[in-house]
Amino acid sequence: MTQRQPQPPQPPTPPSVRIDLLGPLEVRVDGRPVEIRGRLTRALLVRLVLERGRPVPTPRLVSDLWPDHRPTDPHEAMHSFVYALRRALEPARVPRSAPTLLVSEHAGYALRLGEDAADAWRFEAAVQEATRALGADRGVEAVRRLEAALALWRGPALDGFASRAWASRESARLETLRELAQECLREGAR
Repeated sequence: MTQRQPQPPQPPTPPSVRIDLLGPLEVRVDGRPVEIRGRLTRALLVRLVLERGRPVPTPRLVSDLWPDHRPTDPHEAMHSFVYALRRALEPARVPRSAPTLLVSEHAGYALRLGEDAADAWRFEAAVQEATRALGADRGVEAVRRLEAALALWRGPALDGFASRAWASRESARLETLRELAQECLREGAR
């Protein structure tokens, strides 16, 4: 009789992550609030979320996080921020196992989130659905979707980050889309 070899433990299922950018930054992992400590660690998280899964080269992240005065070893500082984010976003990940959310890729980093992980993404999708509903003369559905979309807002878009060069355009775009949603809601409610 042959003995079976023990199977290596299966990696845990990636956690469910929600990142709210339509107001002050809020992060939830598996439904629980998670505090992301440190201004630059939070900035790195927001910077990666804005890329929607696309990798950002480390030199670009370094120049974005430290536009004026870089630390002595910015790559070492970046590694410590990445380490802190990985611990916060994947608390059950086995040490030294491959991360599933914040991954190293193409000499940089990418954040692999579900398509509805960020409130800004859900807002944008709901506004697009509402616009289609208005175009198809489904006003009640459009109003419902717009109300739900606008309810996601808790303050200014990218609050605390909008003045950074890498965030200002996206912040302005989201605020413009919010105004459009409010205008469409007024139209649909007539």
